[in-house]
Amino acid sequence: MANTAIYFYGDDSLDLSAAFWAANDVGTPVAQITGDVVQAANWIKSSELVIVVGGPAMSKVLGQLCADGLAIGTGSGQFTMFCDSYSWYNTSAYGPINADGTNAVNSLNLAWQQAQSAYSFINNNFTGGTLTTAQKDQETTSVSTSCGTVSNTCLA
Repeated sequence: MANTAIYFYGDDSLDLSAAFWAANDVGTPVAQITGDVVQAANWIKSSELVIVVGGPAMSKVLGQLCADGLAIGTGSGQFTMFCDSYSWYNTSAYGPINADGTNAVNSLNLAWQQAQSAYSFINNNFTGGTLTTAQKDQETTSVSTSCGTVSNTCLA
């Protein structure tokens, strides 16, 4: 699933600002940041590494993937949300990288951590890319959608 670009999606003004800040820190062009759920879902379905910032964005993008006819799961043609770029790369499902924290500050922190991790992962020939347990503990563990509950997918 690997590409060499990092994309960001945030829904409300705080989360979209966090996405811009994290993206800027790793040199992501503005064209790879969106507040449009359909654009974010299309990037995800195109196997792009998309970091989704905040709860509203995560709920909307997972709901859009349901509406687009994808099934929940970790197999080919299915979707989930990933705790880090390592899990995203090593699972055949589509899905966003989780930067949905328990509050806006955690989401900002997660967006930055995910951006740093993804940048390092891509630039180290797709090795590493994991967050620490403490970092993963900041992430929302599951999101209810119209087609079921999507759980955070992590690989050791």
